[in-house]
Amino acid sequence: MVMVMMVCLTAANLACGQPKPGCSGSCGNLTNIPYPFGTSLECSFDETFVISCNDTTYQNGGHHKQAYFPNSFIPITNISLRDHELRVSGPIARDCYYADDEEYDRHANVVMQTNSKFPVSSKRNVLVAIGCEAIGAIESPINYDALLNNANLSSSSVGRMRAGCLSLCSQVEEVKNGTCSGAGCCQISIADGVIDYSLMAENLFNHSDFNPCDYSFVVEVGAYSFSSLDLVDLQKRESFPVVLDWAVGNYQSCEQVNNSSTACQSTHSECYNSTNGPGYRCKCLEGFQGNPYLVDGCQDINECEIRNLCVSQATCHNNVGGVECRCPKGHIGDGLTSGKGCILKDDKYLRFAIPMGGLWIYWGLKRRRFMKLKEKFFRQNGGLLLQQQLSDHKGSIEMIKIFTAEELKRATKNYDESMVLGQGSFGTVYKELC
Repeated sequence: MVMVMMVCLTAANLACGQPKPGCSGSCGNLTNIPYPFGTSLECSFDETFVISCNDTTYQNGGHHKQAYFPNSFIPITNISLRDHELRVSGPIARDCYYADDEEYDRHANVVMQTNSKFPVSSKRNVLVAIGCEAIGAIESPINYDALLNNANLSSSSVGRMRAGCLSLCSQVEEVKNGTCSGAGCCQISIADGVIDYSLMAENLFNHSDFNPCDYSFVVEVGAYSFSSLDLVDLQKRESFPVVLDWAVGNYQSCEQVNNSSTACQSTHSECYNSTNGPGYRCKCLEGFQGNPYLVDGCQDINECEIRNLCVSQATCHNNVGGVECRCPKGHIGDGLTSGKGCILKDDKYLRFAIPMGGLWIYWGLKRRRFMKLKEKFFRQNGGLLLQQQLSDHKGSIEMIKIFTAEELKRATKNYDESMVLGQGSFGTVYKELC
């Protein structure tokens, strides 16, 4: 048997993002709001997971519903229940100058306010600075005990993280599109535990010739590719996608969670520790999918309908939490395409019967060959004449008896010399042992 974890493989399967029963699961373009998130306190795990769903009006007069980060105006574009991630629109810090080096557009310090439940993903984001002689920096409070899953939290455990990079160039020809290694663009990784961060963008010499602006922003890995045109045209950009991690509860590890108060409400779910910040996470067991934060939220997956797990000879049988591939009669193996498959059964009786059958055929052929040789010698030594004489004397009292070789051996003590009477033209004459 094999258990396979599948997540949202087909439309027929249970949807990955389930809201709390009776609650809305969408807001504008955000069509998937899974519990523990919700658009009201009653529909959420707690107040930190309440999503604001407000009307947003554009300059052209249009408006639509927009989902915002809890207690802020940070737009949310996606929520992942499986990866425990939020994708939001992050700000850009910029520092621009007129031709006479007079500052004209300065938002050199911007703040991204989240909270300890939603740290910036260190694996999914980078800090980028764009410009010539440009400095891009990030500063954030970090709860070190939370990163170490230490339950003894105190104010002394909170420190500050500062990091940045320097981008240098003297002319556009020095920069290379698609690379961000220090010429016109630089980037660095993000540390674990970054929350409520602030960005800074600053130019060392306040120049404005071919590069009037310098920029600094946090962006999702793979969502931005540097171009030399960005030295001028990035002024039109208002935000970049940023990925935040999320976890639930005030406990620092699963070991501290009481089963009666755990957020992992589904029977077929389990808790695992957060790797970035405080709290813990829930997931469905292997062979199940759905929402582990809801009662009966994790449902069995019918692997037989969605994947070719079994070889062609085997029959697929779905079990609760797994699948079994049964080989046909006369075959052995696990029946899996990724395993041993189905092979012809090695019957122990067949192993015994084949050599015995061969031996029987050998002795049969040998006996047949002996009988043919015996008949040949019979004919060569006057056997036919003897049969004729016996036929002529049929009914006579003086019947001639024909002895077999074994009978002659016994009668002569295996042709012992003491039994010899004499030798004549017809051969050696023995006396009979009575």
